[in-house]
Amino acid sequence: MCMAKRLFFITLAALMCSLSGVAQKTISGKIVDEDMLPMIGATISVVDSKVATVSNVDGEFKIEVPKKKDKLRVSYVGFEEQTVTAKQGMVVVMKEPNYIPTRKERRYIKLSDSDKKIIGDVNGFTFRMMREVYNNKSCVASPLSVACLLAMTSNGAAGKTLSEMQTLLGSSPAELNAFYKRIIPYLTDSQWGSAFSMANALFTNKQFKLNDTFTTEASDNYQAMVKSLNFLNSSPLKEVNDWCKKQTNGMIPKIIDKTNPLVLMYALNAVYFESKWEHEFDESKTKNEKFHLTDGKTKTVPMMHQEREFNYAKTDNCAMLMLPYQGETSYDMIVLLPDKTYSVEKMLADFDYNSWNKAWKGKSTYKVDVKLPRFDIDTEQPLNALMSKMGMPTAFDEKLADFSRMTDLSKLPKGTNLCISEMKQKARIEVKEKGTKAAAVTMEEIVVTGTGLMPKREPKYVNFHADRPFAYMITEHSTGLILFFGVYDGK
Repeated sequence: MCMAKRLFFITLAALMCSLSGVAQKTISGKIVDEDMLPMIGATISVVDSKVATVSNVDGEFKIEVPKKKDKLRVSYVGFEEQTVTAKQGMVVVMKEPNYIPTRKERRYIKLSDSDKKIIGDVNGFTFRMMREVYNNKSCVASPLSVACLLAMTSNGAAGKTLSEMQTLLGSSPAELNAFYKRIIPYLTDSQWGSAFSMANALFTNKQFKLNDTFTTEASDNYQAMVKSLNFLNSSPLKEVNDWCKKQTNGMIPKIIDKTNPLVLMYALNAVYFESKWEHEFDESKTKNEKFHLTDGKTKTVPMMHQEREFNYAKTDNCAMLMLPYQGETSYDMIVLLPDKTYSVEKMLADFDYNSWNKAWKGKSTYKVDVKLPRFDIDTEQPLNALMSKMGMPTAFDEKLADFSRMTDLSKLPKGTNLCISEMKQKARIEVKEKGTKAAAVTMEEIVVTGTGLMPKREPKYVNFHADRPFAYMITEHSTGLILFFGVYDGK
């Protein structure tokens, strides 16, 4: 063999070896916790590579792995990171660390002028929504969850539908996308001390094709899980409700009771908060005491008690107290207690976000004798009529709604349209001596209409004795965002 041919074959052999070294293989597996429950959103990456993926609602994943680099790194906030050998059908069990050291400094985010405006708009929306939700009985809600879900959905709206949603939310879809893309990772970076999580999901019907732009905006800006299901052959009830239960740590086990093949999509937002108080209430000091109801009657409730320094403010008609939560993450509960001659209903009518914020800026440190009921409240809030009243009725109108940026309407049967057939939120809060748990899930059912088949559906010393109806909110201190808002009136 001549020298030239010999060199050619040597070069070809080297090239083939080089190519075989980067050959890929697809590995599938599952990520679970120590209770063998699937973990959604775990990050699986190839060690020393940019190849990465995340686990779905069933904890399952698929990833392309170079044959000579078969080590995977698995990570999930609040769990120990693991490096494992890639194997087909592998199950990775994630473990919580025995001890998590406290950060020495609080987290910080520098808010832009646009961020501040949108936070003000969301908090303004919160006060307006709570004014409508309160109906002379205890309630809890997360207007932030509603606002976030509407922002994500607005990417599929057009015309008057989009105009109304934009007016209600105060910003364009592009502005909201940029805001939530930045703020969600910050708010949910709460593995130290208090915990706050926010998750979004789109469960879509395989019969209908959603626009790629819409689903990309949802996944990129809202970290939404997008999952396509066959609504004809099997009901999405279990998938949707299992996701709801998982994202709220079981506080809200389900959000839908029935479905039908004409549902285009279930859009969901779930928020969950859990923290111990910075200063816990001593359980031995909790006593049964009288609570004064709005009708003048009284009932006995377990009243928690403590005395120490807190931030406190007083207006002509209302006292306000801040109870901080544990950790560096800046979460607080602010309790708004109207005077005995005032009422929660009147207080909510008189306060908007700006007037409340101005009054709260007058807070200072007081030594406070605190009495606060121990309570557990859950609320189911229909939102169709409420959102219509607040300014976006067109989205619910089966003839006038315009969600043409969500899917190609020309590919739907002639005479059909899309609208939000049902929107609702379920929320729950537990306030106890050691701390607080709160969760909410907001759901939109978007259907194909027009077929006739759609179902209907030493410091100064003050007393702060919350022995009468009061409002409360859970806030993230460094941004000022209100995460939950509610009223306790003993009923």
